[in-house]
Amino acid sequence: MIEFDDEQDKVENLNNELGSAYIGVSKETNRYRDFQAVYKTSAGKRVLREIMWWGHINLPSVSKSIPVDPYRTHVYEGHRELALEIQKVLLKKPVEPQDKPTKTRSKFYKGVDHG
Repeated sequence: MIEFDDEQDKVENLNNELGSAYIGVSKETNRYRDFQAVYKTSAGKRVLREIMWWGHINLPSVSKSIPVDPYRTHVYEGHRELALEIQKVLLKKPVEPQDKPTKTRSKFYKGVDHG
């Protein structure tokens, strides 16, 4: 169980340093692997299902109520956007970054007769 009260300073520091946890060339690949590792567990699947429920993934963003409440629509769209972003990371496997070639064209074609 996570005890946030005992680590209030750590949580506050984390909030102050917010930014993407993934940087560099392999950030998409690392994010995909981490999300897969977390959400493939039984607990992760339950959490993901709850996030998708909170995100109203299977419901229309615009309420069927008359008149339409624009504020509620905006709130639902915010929930939906986060859930869809998580779903996108889980479903789209990124292309692995390629290593730079060790040979350049000049080295490769050195000594080749061009005429």
